[in-house]
Amino acid sequence: MKGIKIVCVGRVKEEFFKEGIGHYVKEIRKKYPMDILECPDEPTPDSCPESVERQIRDTEGERILNKIKDDEYVEIGRASCRE
Repeated sequence: MKGIKIVCVGRVKEEFFKEGIGHYVKEIRKKYPMDILECPDEPTPDSCPESVERQIRDTEGERILNKIKDDEYVEIGRASCRE
């Protein structure tokens, strides 16, 4: 078994979320090998045009794709903290 690889953009800053993630990672690793890979996020201005946001997403997407091997299965999830 190859295990689970989570690729995410940016770092978790809130301690509450770090603790929760740590708990679930600990439980999952009891049964499966697991890695969490973080890609740096691009700074995003508060009010930028949609074309700039699309360019930022493309850049971050390329960073994610560089972490995934050709023979790996991909499941996509999205979490957003924007209001």
